Amino acid sequence: MKGVGELSHQLGARFRRGIRPSDPEKDVYVIDMQSYITEVLRKIEEHHGTLRLHKTPLPPGDHPEEVAEDPLDHIEKRHYQQLIGMANWLVTMGRLDIHHAVTTLAHPI
Repeated sequence: MKGVGELSHQLGARFRRGIRPSDPEKDVYVIDMQSYITEVLRKIEEHHGTLRLHKTPLPPGDHPEEVAEDPLDHIEKRHYQQLIGMANWLVTMGRLDIHHAVTTLAHPI
């Protein structure tokens, strides 16, 4: 598209030009999801309170896929689906380190 300027922010991601270390003559785009992550965390803490820091995406021994009954009412389930959707967008945009946790948590819904 002509005349719209340089890409800087789209769908929660910030784009900026960078230099490829292996070939400094070529420009590359760097994708930064920090503003999206900050907004997601703000929304989660607004609803659930302050989050605790964990070293892994899922606590050891946690098996959410083994829940036999649906512990959430309709409104809670909708909110859970929104949280999974936000986390899935982070995976799509490159946060592969949380892929297993997001997939595991999405399975019960």
